[in-house]
Amino acid sequence: SVAKPGVVLKRFEAVMTKILLQNSEAFAGELPQYLKLPPLTDAGTPKSKEWPFDVLPPAASICGKRNRVWKKEAQIRSMIQCVLNMLPRAKESLCACHRCVYTSDNSIKSKRRMRIVDFGGGSGNLALPLALLLPQCDVVIVDLKASSLELAHRRAKLVHSELKQNKIGKGINHSEYNDKMVKDLYIGRRGRKLLDVAADKADCRNIHVVCEGVPNLKTFHGDIRSYTDSFDLGLALHACGEATDLAMNQCIKGGAAFLAAPCCVGKLSKEKNNPYTFQATQSNNSSISYPRSDFFRTTMNISDTEFDALASAGDYGESVDMGTWKGSSRRAAKTIIESDRILWAKQMGYETSLTRMQPWTASPKNDILVGWKSREDRCSRYSFCSSFHNGGLCRLCDDSNADMYLASEHLIGLNNPTSMSSMSTDNPCGTASEWSAVEEDGVSNTLRIFVADETKTEYKFPRGEGPRRRKLIHHLAETMGLRHQSIGGKSNKERSVLVSKRQRPDNDNNLNS
Repeated sequence: SVAKPGVVLKRFEAVMTKILLQNSEAFAGELPQYLKLPPLTDAGTPKSKEWPFDVLPPAASICGKRNRVWKKEAQIRSMIQCVLNMLPRAKESLCACHRCVYTSDNSIKSKRRMRIVDFGGGSGNLALPLALLLPQCDVVIVDLKASSLELAHRRAKLVHSELKQNKIGKGINHSEYNDKMVKDLYIGRRGRKLLDVAADKADCRNIHVVCEGVPNLKTFHGDIRSYTDSFDLGLALHACGEATDLAMNQCIKGGAAFLAAPCCVGKLSKEKNNPYTFQATQSNNSSISYPRSDFFRTTMNISDTEFDALASAGDYGESVDMGTWKGSSRRAAKTIIESDRILWAKQMGYETSLTRMQPWTASPKNDILVGWKSREDRCSRYSFCSSFHNGGLCRLCDDSNADMYLASEHLIGLNNPTSMSSMSTDNPCGTASEWSAVEEDGVSNTLRIFVADETKTEYKFPRGEGPRRRKLIHHLAETMGLRHQSIGGKSNKERSVLVSKRQRPDNDNNLNS
């Protein structure tokens, strides 16, 4: 097989084609398959669509514009679903019920307490609900920003007050709560954020600080790498760039399970700077080399520059395209990036799984990486993840896995029998292509009319077609035996495609010979 003719591949597409052509059987065997997000039920009854925020105090919920609130809640709900399905004996001993069981008088004494660490947890959007739902677990927020941790402490105090007043659920006026929090944090000239003075002192860095009002919630002001205490489960929800890898490193060093929803994979490229790396080290030098796994680095022989191309392409931000044919190659590039992380964790003796947030539109960065110590390793304090085994509650998600098959068909024409019928598309014939049948038919008809018109030798498509449609024009023009070239300025609004008929043999010369 060779790459499809007529299209100049982008750099990341050339790398993906190399991977797919080099050893497709080995690649297909090593590539992690997406599993569906494990169900979250109580006594066989699905929970409310707004759970857990309908059973939490307002201060533990998300505030802001409606669209942002909906997306953040869906992201956090998906992470909590994974946490509750990972925890041992969740149905018997852990709080997975419809109500918030945490009260101000709750006793949190236990002989053996599980510790959950939320790396890059900020103001506690994920950690605070978990601390309330799991009072028998200690939850720690690790973050570089003192102001975010100060906000987490203030929210915990508000939670304590609201629980005393029995303020539970989303019926509470969130706008009033939001205004109060803003006034508390953004006072002074020019709206400058006031930092907690104690948190900025040197002797208060790198230590646990208990949140008043929620005693099983603690904060830790420092870099991810500076957190060296033992823990059992590490979380990283949209930790930027290599911060996800740093969190996974800390989990694997300590033998802890991990749940990571990576963000901004484009910042893994050496060509771009990662804000977290600079804030933590005051330099832009990454402490991690990519690819991470031996499979991609050695077996597939992917260089760091080739990985950079995949990372840049995989930083996909169009959530509206999720579950459609459009952009499948870029989403497949991100799948390869996450596969590299998963395969590295397997090298380190971990069992792994890959799933996605529900719904996908909660974020274009919706991959969730799951890892836990293998059963043969008796050093682990807890036995995790029965729900994530192939025989557990999770099942393969064909729609999530479809992006890789679509990219294979688009780049090298490799068909795959995996079902993609439920994907949102207007392609009636069901063939795997980056473009829908309507798009292809439109361009094909234009080209056929041009070819049939003997008075024309060239045809110029309108400007502003966009790179995706121009690529389709180039591809179809090549398959029809036409010449084709991009013309115009550098911006997409000025670019166009000029198509011309190939020179025919000179009949006059043939007659004279």
